Amino acid sequence: MQALVRPVLLLLLLTAHGPLGMAQETIRIRLVNTYAAQINLGFAKAERTLGADTVEGTLARQTDSTWKGQVQAKVSFTQEMKALLGPGCPKQEFQGSQRLEMSGRIVSGFNPKVQTIAYRSGRATEFLLLAVRPVAKADMTKGDVACLSMYEYGGGAFPLLPLNDSRWLPEAGYTIGLPGSGVLEYDDDTVNTTAGSVALPVTAMGRWKVRVERP
Repeated sequence: MQALVRPVLLLLLLTAHGPLGMAQETIRIRLVNTYAAQINLGFAKAERTLGADTVEGTLARQTDSTWKGQVQAKVSFTQEMKALLGPGCPKQEFQGSQRLEMSGRIVSGFNPKVQTIAYRSGRATEFLLLAVRPVAKADMTKGDVACLSMYEYGGGAFPLLPLNDSRWLPEAGYTIGLPGSGVLEYDDDTVNTTAGSVALPVTAMGRWKVRVERP
């Protein structure tokens, strides 16, 4: 009987203090931004069509209530650049991908100035303002990279692949909704917002398809 006492006491001590390791709360996200954009600088014009930016991955809630994780970003678009003086860039297709570190902080809601939300399933109960930062070099598998402008981070980080919407940049941020549990799916329509990897005069029309799964 005495041989059983110590294991039983140990079990009681462990259960009295709760689980040794609590699983982190996670969300699985998939964001797809389809768009067309025109840039007019006066001395040069550029047009992007058939654009599609996709970002997906898993974020985990941190002890400070922020969310962090690594995501995979992919871009695909057709671009043409025309210059009044000097050579431009012919119409061509671009494709590429990059691994990004994504962080999100809680905000009060969507931004009605630039977001028009149409729910497809579920409802948002929390909201995250997302920001990204590259953790690896962009892998541009198609297109002449000399015809692209990529955002340069300070501190020696890798340039950001040419995601079209400027809200991916650290000084802005893109807001998503979170469900209390289960799956949330909605569309976010964006019209006439600043797009591109640098702030330029842009006319853009796009739609985001957002899917967030929360166990």
